[in-house]
Order: sequence, then C-alpha cells, then structure tokens
Amino acid sequence: MKKQLLEKFKEALFSVLPVAIIVLILSFIMVKDNLLEFITLFVIGTVLLVLGMTFFTMAPTYP
Repeated sequence: MKKQLLEKFKEALFSVLPVAIIVLILSFIMVKDNLLEFITLFVIGTVLLVLGMTFFTMAPTYP
C-alpha cells in the first residue's frame, strides 16, 4: 500500500509542479502587494491539491 501511495503522490506532484512553478514566477512579476502572503497561501494550496489528488486517484485502486 505504501508503494501505491508513493507512486500516486509522485504522479500528482509531477502533474501539479510545472503549473505551480509558472504561477510562482508570474506572481513575482505581477503581484507587488502582499507577496509573502500570496506565496504562503499558494504553497499551502498547492500542497493540499497534491495530497487531494493523491488520495483521489488512489481510491479506485484501493482493494
């Protein structure tokens, strides 16, 4: 089960990470006010998205 969980986590991470990096780069360019707050909330949201995608894609394969 741990192997399946790790595999699904990697799959979710590699699907979310490119978009997250692009958004972070654009945020440094476009967001001037409250940059630290924006980045903090965005990183927390990204982590929760990856965890949610991990468990969502693992649910159909769980016996």
